[in-house]
Amino acid sequence: MKPIAVYEGNSRKRLCYLQNAYDISYKKRSTELWYAEFTLPYGDPKRKYCSSMNFVDIWDVDSSGKDKYIGLFRIMPQASELSMSTSKVVYTLEHALATLLDDTILGWTEIGNLGVPTSNVITYILNKQIVKRWILGVCDYVHYYLYGWQDENLLGALYSVVNSFVEDDYRWEFDTTKYPWTINLRKVSTKAITDIRYGKNINGIKKTIDPTNLTTRLYCYGYGEADNKLNLKSV
Repeated sequence: MKPIAVYEGNSRKRLCYLQNAYDISYKKRSTELWYAEFTLPYGDPKRKYCSSMNFVDIWDVDSSGKDKYIGLFRIMPQASELSMSTSKVVYTLEHALATLLDDTILGWTEIGNLGVPTSNVITYILNKQIVKRWILGVCDYVHYYLYGWQDENLLGALYSVVNSFVEDDYRWEFDTTKYPWTINLRKVSTKAITDIRYGKNINGIKKTIDPTNLTTRLYCYGYGEADNKLNLKSV
């Protein structure tokens, strides 16, 4: 399996490979944010590159023994464990899609209805990024639903797009192998074509969530709703 590569958060410049990483695990769900985790020896000199908000590539091995790319993840909280027998650092990761949590659709916004298909709604959401990391690739659905958000982060708005769908055969797909990264909303078959068994093609899954509050910018919201909302524009 390919070693984990670490990239600087803003420039995405590759910093190093983590040959000593172990206990690598990940959790993928089609309608939720993906998470991953890995561990490094506390004394590993490359630990200095594993700063929060840097990115890492996660790989696995498929059933034929070939390397399989899982995706790009962002380093979040880390937990150190030091004892006479163990000295290690456990890193929690969230998929690069979590960068959409960094930006917000301010105020009350409506979009959609007749003449505005699903792809236009998704593009509108992604255009609200301050740093344009994500673009829309393929959207297999053409609906004309009306959407409304009040001070919603972009990831929440994106996931809400499919809430009105009658179909349940949708899947969000992501391509983080080239920049800007690409989001696809694909229609998939609901017919089972394989199985997942613990001990057969999954060795294990671990998930740790640290509710650390990370503030990147502050917004002053007034009192009230929609156009009647009190604000601070006059001062």
